[in-house]
Amino acid sequence: SDESRYSTGAEFVMDGGLVNDVPHK
Repeated sequence: SDESRYSTGAEFVMDGGLVNDVPHK
């Protein structure tokens, strides 16, 4: 999700945003 960009890896796992989970912090 869009939140994955500034969220923790946990959000990415639930959201499945593998591509978005890259360190965009």
